[in-house]
Amino acid sequence: RRLERLGERLVFLVDPADPRPLLALEALGNDLHARGALRGLRRDAWQVTPEPAGPGQAVWRVSLRPAAPIDGLVLTVRNEQGRWLAEALHG
Repeated sequence: RRLERLGERLVFLVDPADPRPLLALEALGNDLHARGALRGLRRDAWQVTPEPAGPGQAVWRVSLRPAAPIDGLVLTVRNEQGRWLAEALHG
């Protein structure tokens, strides 16, 4: 639910250079780790990495190691010309 609310806020941030989406993703990861939803040390449990993007785009790769019995989950969140897109992959 928190990720959904975060996405609802991000949809209105259309400047790829705006630092607020990255800060919000980092805060979400820190909170999930502090609550025990992610396993391992903080640096191993989750990571937000900016990725190369074209003009008018912002892309972050979010890697998580959930405490639930799956190996991991990778979220890619990107802004393409003011439109936020997300993709989730197992891995």
